[in-house]
Amino acid sequence: MTYPTELTGQEVWGVYVHEPGSLVSNFAIAFTCLILLSLKGTKVRTESKPWLLFITCIGIGATGGMIVHGFPTYLSELGFYLIWGIKNSFVPLANYFAAIAILGLNIRGKSKAHILFQLKALLVIVLLFVSFDFLPAVIDLAFTYVFVLARCFSKNKPLGSELLKWAFILALLSGTLYLFPFRLADGWFTNKDAVHVFVIVSLVIISSSIKEMHSI
Repeated sequence: MTYPTELTGQEVWGVYVHEPGSLVSNFAIAFTCLILLSLKGTKVRTESKPWLLFITCIGIGATGGMIVHGFPTYLSELGFYLIWGIKNSFVPLANYFAAIAILGLNIRGKSKAHILFQLKALLVIVLLFVSFDFLPAVIDLAFTYVFVLARCFSKNKPLGSELLKWAFILALLSGTLYLFPFRLADGWFTNKDAVHVFVIVSLVIISSSIKEMHSI
């Protein structure tokens, strides 16, 4: 993503919005995460804590997305790239929590798997800031989703895997929409927003999986 030099967005109530659809869909993701986290209850099982952190990271990333997609022209070029890098850094961080969650690891553990996935997340974050290209995060997302699905279909299935597999199958398939750009309703709904809709559905399914973990 590059700093916008042309005003191709729309003015809404006297405020210029560069990508109105992305602003709305990122808000929807952030709001969904907030609602799901508020419904988690007071007692949280150890197995579900990483998943809650996964949802938290997605929500924070979407909040940053509201800024860089909705109001980039109100930022300096340096500020735009800084916020872009920070908000996208929550993607590999979310992937880290998904990986240790599906492995059934404690969030405070220091095993080789913890270190390996931490280094992977750090590498992706560095690449994001060096390239300012979302591709490293896309590759990390694909790897994580396939990894989670492989665990869900393995013999030693983790708790809540039946719902988790559908959440990540949906997320993985929806990612293909990035390959087919489209703009509807004068830019208010694009292929990226369609992906965000599927992200919301996946998050709701993951939340249902967490509830299932608590009932076992």
